[in-house]
Amino acid sequence: MGKLYDSLLSGTSGRTGRIVVANVFGNEITRIRPRKRTSPPSAKQILVQNRMKISLIL
Repeated sequence: MGKLYDSLLSGTSGRTGRIVVANVFGNEITRIRPRKRTSPPSAKQILVQNRMKISLIL
């Protein structure tokens, strides 16, 4: 994650390619967008995902 100072993109947010510009609590930051998953999730990842879904419902 990078921080922008005196940015030309002041007051903007969005993405260009894999670079994402966001304004978080008044600070503009740049970060790299995560890649899309190409392989199916493992059994442990599915377990954690299901746990999170259940906790959101409760």
